[in-house]
Formats: sequence, C-alpha cells, structure tokens
Amino acid sequence: MANTIGILVTSLINYNTTKIKGAWGCRLSLALAVVPSILMTNGSFVLPDTPNSVLERGHTKNARQMMQKIRSTPNVDAEFQDIVDASFGDDASLMYVVVSGTVNVVTTVASIYSVDRFERRILFFEGGTQMIVIQIAIGIMITLKFKANGDGELSRTNANVLLFLICAYVSTFTWSWRPLGWLIPSDICPLEIRSAGQAINVVINMIFTFAIASVFISMLCHLKDEQSIEAILVLGKYIPNDAVIGGNSKVEHKDA
Repeated sequence: MANTIGILVTSLINYNTTKIKGAWGCRLSLALAVVPSILMTNGSFVLPDTPNSVLERGHTKNARQMMQKIRSTPNVDAEFQDIVDASFGDDASLMYVVVSGTVNVVTTVASIYSVDRFERRILFFEGGTQMIVIQIAIGIMITLKFKANGDGELSRTNANVLLFLICAYVSTFTWSWRPLGWLIPSDICPLEIRSAGQAINVVINMIFTFAIASVFISMLCHLKDEQSIEAILVLGKYIPNDAVIGGNSKVEHKDA
C-alpha cells in the first residue's frame, strides 16, 4: 500500500512541479525524494520486532510472549503453531520469490521489445486470454488438491506445476497488460494534458488496487470447492459455507 501511495504522490508532485519556471521544477521533484528516505531511515530505528522474526532467531518463548501481547490474550496456541509450521518453509518461499522475480525481470525486458512491435489490441487480447486460461488451471488444480475444507498437500511434481503456472501468469501480465496500462493513457492524451491524464490513471489504479486488496482474502474465504469455479466463471458471487459444505456437516477450522 505504501508503494502505491508513493507512486500516486510522485505523480502529483511531478504534475505540479512542471509548472515551476526554469530548471527548478525537475530539481525540486528529485530533491523531494529525500523526504520518504529520511522517514523510512528514522522509522527503522524504532520499528518493533515481530514474532516471526524472533522465532526465526530461535527465541521460541519470547516469540510466544510477543504474540500474546499483540493479541491481548494468552490463547495463541493455534496461530503460533501455524507460524512455527510456516517457518520451516521459508527457504522454499524465498526460492519462489527468486524464481518469480527472475521471470518478472526477463519478461520486462521482453515487453520493451514487444510493446511497440505489435498492435495494442492484439497484446490486450492475447495477454488477457492467456491469463484467464492460467487462472482457471490454477483454480482447478488447487480445488482438486485441497477441496472445500482446505486440507490437503501438494506433491513435489504438483508444486512445480503450480509454480510454472504462476510464473507463466506473471510473465504474461508483465509483457502485455502491465506496460499497456501505462502506455495507453499516454497515447490517447494530447501533450498538453498528458501529465494530468497520467495522474488520473494512477489515482484510478491505486483506488482499484486498494479495493481488490481489501476484499480478496474475504472473497477466498467464501469461495469453496467446485462451486467456486462455477461462481468465478458464471456469476462471480459469494458462496456461503453452508451452501457448499452442507448445513448438517461440521468442519473443524484452525483458529487464526
């Protein structure tokens, strides 16, 4: 969220500093970048530790006490155990970040070549179609493996397939829709209002980013089993737990 707000603020600053006569506009715009740098540097000195970080350094007791203080309750066993279990997969998580980041960089370079050599409409259509197919494949795979109650595990082969699909989605978005989201407003806006048009584009982008981030986890909690795919493809509506699991069946959930 801080990154998206920073992009919006930067666009607004650049828009207003262009009105300053002489070369002071660009100088002021560049100089103001020191403000968030100073805030982040000073904030790092007072930034509190987290239970995850304390646990990773081997201080299990201190991590549990810190979590109890944060939650204002001594009953944190289930959540703490989840953190302990997740800590064993940190190397795999970091490797996933490395792999997806590498794919992101490579396809960004590819987008520089492709974005001006193909028609915008073709990139939108091809990229959108490919992303939809990949999302459906990921949804089906996760549904088959974890079902409605979320219990299940992925084999090494399935995990590699899932990683490949995620990387394919990242690469598709990076070389198609991602650059076009910034290029199209510049293409359609005259030079006189290009800065204002790009600022409006950034504002709308940030609003929808915030909206998606706010509802995405809640949406996933309501989408269950095979009916979730039908909801996504047909209605896109929320499916209550009772409608999917059954009113008389009971499913145990871990405390979060």
